[in-house]
Amino acid sequence: MSTWWLFAVGVAVTAVVAIGLALPIYGAILDGRYERESAEVLELSKERAGRRPAA
Repeated sequence: MSTWWLFAVGVAVTAVVAIGLALPIYGAILDGRYERESAEVLELSKERAGRRPAA
């Protein structure tokens, strides 16, 4: 195997590992945003429900 092929394989492996690490990190960031948004919506719905009497 020549030096260039070895370098190309190393770049490919590095790219695969970087993508494999980036996807779960990006997913965790999105999950945190979703939890924060849903908590805000739940908080608003509780506030609104407390203001009006039940029918």
